[in-house]
Amino acid sequence: NSSRADDTEIPAWFSDARFKKADLHCHSVYSTFKYFRIANTRDSYNRPEEVYRIAKERGMDFVTLTDHDSIDGCLYLLNLYPDLTDFFVSEEVETWFPETRQRIHVNVFGIDERQHREIQRLRENIYDLHAWLREEKILASANHMFQNYRMRNSPRQYFEEMLRMFDVFEVKNGAMASQHNRLIEDLMSVVREKRGAVSLVAGSDAHTLSPLARVYTVAEAASPAQFLERIRAGE
Repeated sequence: NSSRADDTEIPAWFSDARFKKADLHCHSVYSTFKYFRIANTRDSYNRPEEVYRIAKERGMDFVTLTDHDSIDGCLYLLNLYPDLTDFFVSEEVETWFPETRQRIHVNVFGIDERQHREIQRLRENIYDLHAWLREEKILASANHMFQNYRMRNSPRQYFEEMLRMFDVFEVKNGAMASQHNRLIEDLMSVVREKRGAVSLVAGSDAHTLSPLARVYTVAEAASPAQFLERIRAGE
């Protein structure tokens, strides 16, 4: 279940201890702007410890970072606070359809350093990456699915390929236009009716601190590992 926190309208279940909340898409200073490397620019200037602190202040029970093709921010935070039990390692992976060079962003959750290295090795080809993620049973979500869509293949073929590879889709992204989010959510509602097995998640996609934890995912869980399993099950 995905929701948006509003300063004036707090959901009644927000304080219900059974339901845990996590912003599943946010960035830190370890996200580089890779398309203008010569300037050494960053896609975010949030310090990992500030992301963690503010996410907790805004009611998140669990916290992660999804930096671009990097887990350095996650490792930095865990080195700073090695006893954290409410944090898990994630990243946002840029991958491509090899035949069209259609670009896709995929969040992978609850990974380790070995898995990160293999993900980076495989990400040039979405089919190779998908096969390995499934083999490793790594939870992965397809992010803002039409942000980079440029009609390089037919909409039907693109959508069918994504449905074949992914069971988890980001339907609320705090950085995307509301029309885009509604399109994805409407499409996934139809998919759910027809096949059932699809999970919907949300995240702020925060590159600054202001929108952090304003969009988040909710599941009934007692630990980060159980939270991720609830997502996998579509709960």
